[in-house]
Amino acid sequence: MLKKLIFICFMMFFLPWQAQTQDADAFQLHLLGGTFSPGNDELQNIYGNGFSGKIALATDIGTKGRLKLGLSRLRRAGDPFYDSPDFYAGDASTLTLYDAILSVETDFLTPGYPKLYFGVGVNYASAKETLIGQPDSKGSNLGASLSISPEVRLVEHFLLIAEVGYRFLEMPFKSGRNRYQFDLSGASFMLGIGYNLSK
Repeated sequence: MLKKLIFICFMMFFLPWQAQTQDADAFQLHLLGGTFSPGNDELQNIYGNGFSGKIALATDIGTKGRLKLGLSRLRRAGDPFYDSPDFYAGDASTLTLYDAILSVETDFLTPGYPKLYFGVGVNYASAKETLIGQPDSKGSNLGASLSISPEVRLVEHFLLIAEVGYRFLEMPFKSGRNRYQFDLSGASFMLGIGYNLSK
């Protein structure tokens, strides 16, 4: 239900701005890195917090908004038998997650910098879990995301960017005949650099 609500908000943001797109050269390239923290207790116990990297391309739409396409990657090793008192496997499993995010963001502050963007997005994620001695498990699904992203201009073309976000994502995994559900929702905290590609 929550993902459907975010998708509706995404369309409400995006459609009114389609006819108000600004100059085509108003693009920014973002490179970010930070921490992803799973919201699910089981996933947190197995893998904990992990480093996540993201690259994104943003373009202005309307006078107060922008459209952003991002790609992120998370890879984390963990112990799936953490709750077994008599058995220690170490980092016997590895979770790898790729996430493509299309988001619409709006800035409510006055023109110029600093900026503070609020965004809603639609995600397509693909993941693989490997466990020593077992076939790989794979899955993919659509999700939704919310974000807050402050920006400060450093010099003429470079920006300092922070991003706090939350992803809503449940994914069915398949391994042979086995099926199981993973809750890959969680919060991310990122910091990075933006480069303004416009003239």
